[in-house]
Amino acid sequence: APRHRSRRHPRLRGCSPFSVKIPQDFDNMQELNLLKRRLGPAVTMYPDTSRALEALPALQALAAETPLPMRVRGDCMAPLVQDGAWVAIAGPASRYWPGDVVSVRTAGRGLALHRVLGAYRRRGEWRYLTQGDRALRPDRAVTAAEILGLIAGGDCSPRLVQVPPWHRARALGRFAAFILIRGITRLRR
Repeated sequence: APRHRSRRHPRLRGCSPFSVKIPQDFDNMQELNLLKRRLGPAVTMYPDTSRALEALPALQALAAETPLPMRVRGDCMAPLVQDGAWVAIAGPASRYWPGDVVSVRTAGRGLALHRVLGAYRRRGEWRYLTQGDRALRPDRAVTAAEILGLIAGGDCSPRLVQVPPWHRARALGRFAAFILIRGITRLRR
């Protein structure tokens, strides 16, 4: 057996994509057929993330009708949600606030469960900065169209659904630090 072990710090371990389980009582067959056509008969979100990202509008439509149960892979939001836990994702919101935990499209990995740090307007649309609680740096900024929805429950801490004020304040602090560091970096150029 190989003795190679990962030397990466456990805080740097990435968040893996979700798997999607469609509720058996889901009654919108048109959306379900569209989703199956885009994702394949297994209706999974990994390992082919390109097909998953193409299906994001269909997933958003499904989540708007009934919360989507999804299995979490990775530990970027631990200990509030563990690897392998099932969570429910409710449809897209009109606005996301610092501290909200969302399912967001990430670059090259499909969907991830991350916390919103803050938002800013660029070229006439809102962009949201997200980050896993155990990640060292934020993800790239995403638009509302790249967010599947808010966490609505499941095998996770209630603090992910009903976000306490100190989680919102911490998210705002991370957002302010990111903006400050980015501003200093641009001034040095």
